[in-house]
Amino acid sequence: MIGYIIFILMMFSLVFSFFNGTTEQVCLSVSEGADNALKLSLSLCAVMGLWGGIMRIAQKSGFTALVAKLLSPIVLFIFKGIKRGGEAYNAIVMNITANLLGLGNAATPLGLQAVKALEKESVNRNRNISLLVVINTASIQLIPSTVAAIRLSHGSAHPYEIIPAVLLSSLVSVTVGVILAKLMYSRGDNV
Repeated sequence: MIGYIIFILMMFSLVFSFFNGTTEQVCLSVSEGADNALKLSLSLCAVMGLWGGIMRIAQKSGFTALVAKLLSPIVLFIFKGIKRGGEAYNAIVMNITANLLGLGNAATPLGLQAVKALEKESVNRNRNISLLVVINTASIQLIPSTVAAIRLSHGSAHPYEIIPAVLLSSLVSVTVGVILAKLMYSRGDNV
């Protein structure tokens, strides 16, 4: 569906530029946009590769086990019916850890793995999956690496200066999201 919308917008732009006499400018913009998209994709791939590697090292070194221990009371309080050390628990902790590092793209496969594990393991599967989606979508970020990579690719001299604002806004959004989801489930509503 989105492909059709983009195609219609492109055709509309070309027809409009033809009647407006700006076809050359539109063609130059398309070429420039493609060049910028490629540069952005390469810089994001580099940052994702770096942080994905760091996540692997963290997992192998036991750092994620330490994070799991620190997050254990929170995870077990939020996600009712999961077992400490179980597949769902481990996937949720890895997902939250990836989000803490600002690795939205790396967190997605971990989130999908957590949903599959919650479907098998959890007593309150719908409630827990809804909460995971809320937490994954809002995601508290200590290091907003994807946003910093985008800022760096656009010439920012200090790409990580946004950390306080990102941390505050993500803490508020996760807290509000979890509270609202818990309230809806406590009333008996389906989220």
